[in-house]
Amino acid sequence: MDVLTIPGTPQSQQFYRETEQWVLANYTGSYAAVRAEWSKGWAYSGTAAWSDPTVLGSTIPAAYRAGQPVGDNWDTALATLDRYDPARIYSNTFLDGFLP
Repeated sequence: MDVLTIPGTPQSQQFYRETEQWVLANYTGSYAAVRAEWSKGWAYSGTAAWSDPTVLGSTIPAAYRAGQPVGDNWDTALATLDRYDPARIYSNTFLDGFLP
C-alpha cells in the first residue's frame, strides 16, 4: 500500500503514522502479513518516516521472520551482510541501528 500526499501537506506525517499503525494492527497472525516495501516510507513516528524505534527494532524484523524458514529470514540476511561487509563500509548510521 502506498499513500501519497503533496510534499508539505500539513499533518501528513501524522496521517501516515495512523494509517501504518492501523494496517499493522489489523493485518496480523494467520489472517494476513504486512511487510515494508523498501522503496516506500515506513516506520512513521508522526514527524518523519524511518524513525519509529518500535517498528524499526521489532515490527519489521518480526515481519521478515514470521512464516519464513530458519536459514532464510531476517536473521539470515543480517548474517549475510555481516559476512560480506564485516567492516561495515557499505553502511551508515541508519543502517547500523536498523541492521545491528
